[in-house]
Amino acid sequence: MLPKNRRIARKDFPYILKNGKRYNSPALMLYVAPADPIKNPEPSKFSFSVSKKVCPKAVDRNKYRRRGYSVVSKNLNHTKPGHFCFFSFKKTPKPVNFQVLENEVKGLLSASGVLI
Repeated sequence: MLPKNRRIARKDFPYILKNGKRYNSPALMLYVAPADPIKNPEPSKFSFSVSKKVCPKAVDRNKYRRRGYSVVSKNLNHTKPGHFCFFSFKKTPKPVNFQVLENEVKGLLSASGVLI
């Protein structure tokens, strides 16, 4: 799990969805929005969302969320500061395994310019 200071607060979600740029992959959607430029550059913050339409069981939703945070926590040292990164899982015909999830998260972060 990511430390609390690296997770996105609820009050920031409307800003991210309104001002964020969207990147897509087969199983994920990434919204990237710049953090408040007036403040000092804070470290980038991340969040994962899994809809009940994607996984009806809470156990599976939490598993996907934990796996996503695990991939991000491995790559925290390689991220640029000053970004909000919100990942949303898409409905897929088959469950997403960890290796595919890891490749998609890294690919989306590098395509968005957050990953160094």
